[in-house]
Amino acid sequence: MTSTFFGIELARRGLLAHRRALETTGHNIANVNTPGYSRQEVVLSASNPLSNPAVQAIMPGQIGTGVGIEEIRRIKDNYLDRLIQNTTSSVGYWEDLQRGLARVEAVFPEPSDFGLQSLIMNFFGAWHDLSQNPGDPGVEAVVKGAGQALATGIRFAYNEIHQLREDMIGQLEGYAWEINSLAERIRYLNEAIARVRAAGGQPNDLLDARDALLEELAGYAAITVVEDPVTRTVNVDFGLAVDPDQRLVSGAIEARRVELALDASNNPIGLNWEGTPDPVVVDRGRVSGALAVITSIDDYAADLNTLAGELISLVNDELVGGLGDEAQAEFFAPVNEGEDAAGVIRLGDNVDTVLDTVTSAEALSVAQLVEQKVMPGDTTILYYYGGILAKIGSDLNNATQGLANQEMVLAQSKSLRESVSGVSLDEEMTRMFQYQYGYQAAARLTTVLDELLDTLINRMAV
Repeated sequence: MTSTFFGIELARRGLLAHRRALETTGHNIANVNTPGYSRQEVVLSASNPLSNPAVQAIMPGQIGTGVGIEEIRRIKDNYLDRLIQNTTSSVGYWEDLQRGLARVEAVFPEPSDFGLQSLIMNFFGAWHDLSQNPGDPGVEAVVKGAGQALATGIRFAYNEIHQLREDMIGQLEGYAWEINSLAERIRYLNEAIARVRAAGGQPNDLLDARDALLEELAGYAAITVVEDPVTRTVNVDFGLAVDPDQRLVSGAIEARRVELALDASNNPIGLNWEGTPDPVVVDRGRVSGALAVITSIDDYAADLNTLAGELISLVNDELVGGLGDEAQAEFFAPVNEGEDAAGVIRLGDNVDTVLDTVTSAEALSVAQLVEQKVMPGDTTILYYYGGILAKIGSDLNNATQGLANQEMVLAQSKSLRESVSGVSLDEEMTRMFQYQYGYQAAARLTTVLDELLDTLINRMAV
């Protein structure tokens, strides 16, 4: 037997449930343009009826007790989240690689009047003119100027890509700092989520914030995320680590730190767990991209060093006079052991004396070097330099294509996620009217029951 005020309790539950549903709908509408926000939905269900066969006899029909809120559900597809995290790692790798190689390519403005190709042609062309006018001060000045311009151009290109290499190392140090910051923030959110869950709440907005941080972390290296179904905290493995002792984030307990790892020659080789020699085996992401750029720069610098070294020795070897019977004529200054030829190439200290004594035959021999296969790989100087450019262009083209492909996959994945988790204003407006009418009906029921009770209590004859 229900009480006289049972109907008012039914109406109260309806009011509370529909008001909460309206508030959730308003929350969705307010966050329609919030990045990383997942649509929320109130799950309504009939509350337990009064007649429960487990505790009392079955009556003819059950008396309903109204409506209740089971949960405020966050609409989420975990598969799409994992796909986006993996694709974000690939995009991060190709993005850093493409950006770094584009900066390398900018160091070699070819074809142009200021590129090394033109400087090489001008240099050997000046020697050809000198072969026809040996001893001419004006032509000698042109040869000296062309040699100075070529040496300056090679040094500039070498120093620029070396500076880019240093920039990439600094960038890697910045990445380590960002990874450590993200790990600590994820751990903190794990702790907050666990507290809310322990209190019986549903931390939907905290879960969204954590997912956004996980996606950002995936941009630095591939990650593996495992969620505890009870506390909703996550363990995060960074890179290819499979040892729990090397886990980046362990629930709400610990967030480990990483640092830049250097070899014996002070060259970056990746990341280590802070304070240990244990390496972090990164896979994809910006960290791998930056390391790949550094490796490519080392290859280009080695090729440029070979070009400069061969150019110095080939030109000097064709000149036999000018400094005495036993002295080697040096148009270019020799390179000391341990020095990078491309970084120190310059004219010799006695270049004026060398040019004054150069014969027509010597000048012609130098001029003909540009046409001879004198470089490693049985190729000419210009073809060798062209090979450096081709390698840079090919690497950059591959990086550009890889980035475009992964960005397309990422855009499609995010579009799919948006179709599942995103807020549709049309849908939310429809729900708002639906819950509004439910609230109005419950309010009307309250009014009717109030009138009935007023009649019963105040207007019935005693």
